[in-house]
Amino acid sequence: MVNFGYTKDEFDQLTIREKAFIYKAWEDKKVRDTVLINKAVLNAIVNTRKKKHRRWIPLWTKPPRREENEEMRARLVKLVETSKTENKSWVDRIYAANGKLDQLSRLRMKKRREAR
Repeated sequence: MVNFGYTKDEFDQLTIREKAFIYKAWEDKKVRDTVLINKAVLNAIVNTRKKKHRRWIPLWTKPPRREENEEMRARLVKLVETSKTENKSWVDRIYAANGKLDQLSRLRMKKRREAR
């Protein structure tokens, strides 16, 4: 309970389902920690038993850097330009019909309609 920030009273008020989710989160953490230790130990064993002129196997490998090419940049520029020019007020109307827009969004939508 202490690891998850609950007092005894708060923990007693949780439902069975909520307690199951907490237990599952604890299990997942335990598995992650165990796998991490397992990888570290296996890596250490392999590195200690390596031959003289072989490289060490690093425990943590950096992900490869993704190179940006001209085609990706052109697509990104095109995407930004189309998002600026296209009208997306239909999304605002859907949210307004469902009562999900706050007052500021409604005023913004009203101004758009008047500008047309």
